Amino acid sequence: MITLRPHRYIPKRLVKMLVEVYEEKELNLAMEDAYKEKKYTLLNKRKVSHLDFQEFVSSTTDSAYTQFNYYLILDLRNNSGGQLDACLRIARHLLPRCDMLLLNYKEKQVIHRKINSEDYSFKKIFILVNHHTASCSEILTLMLVQKLQNVYLIGEETVKKTVTLHSITNIKYHYQFSITDARWYVDNDDVHHYQSTIIPVARDGYMSQILKIIEGDD
Repeated sequence: MITLRPHRYIPKRLVKMLVEVYEEKELNLAMEDAYKEKKYTLLNKRKVSHLDFQEFVSSTTDSAYTQFNYYLILDLRNNSGGQLDACLRIARHLLPRCDMLLLNYKEKQVIHRKINSEDYSFKKIFILVNHHTASCSEILTLMLVQKLQNVYLIGEETVKKTVTLHSITNIKYHYQFSITDARWYVDNDDVHHYQSTIIPVARDGYMSQILKIIEGDD
């Protein structure tokens, strides 16, 4: 964590530069900064929820149930995957009733469905992705892109992992390996489908791109 003490002689242009450089690395700049304060005030005024998932685990959905606002930022940068069940639980809270995901195993096909019509409705959903977004993150992204009309992808192309895996670990002999389970599809499309729709990150960062899109609602 980087901490800068408030000081009246810190030039505002330096403060602005530091915020732009470090905000995407999620470092805390503790300072009296009119620039940063104005931006956060704007976000709060527009009722934006920000969910940052580093991986999908059984407790991933705890915060998703309690945060409901006008806009949703779903941060999947550097999320390499995790538990498919946790990923699907999030999807079921955001999607309408539908066939969500098809898993094509060697011996069978499995379809995961959303069977009720209850969901959290947002005016816009922004999904942040990068070169380390993979597996369950890509599955969730494609489900939302395919099933909803209000999703914006911002960032970089993702890993493009088209299969689900399970890991086998032997503690005694100190080895671990993964085995492919199935190929996955959403409406007959895989992860390659959404790559061309990703909005590149502007020089001034992810948040600025989001604010530009939100401003169109005024």
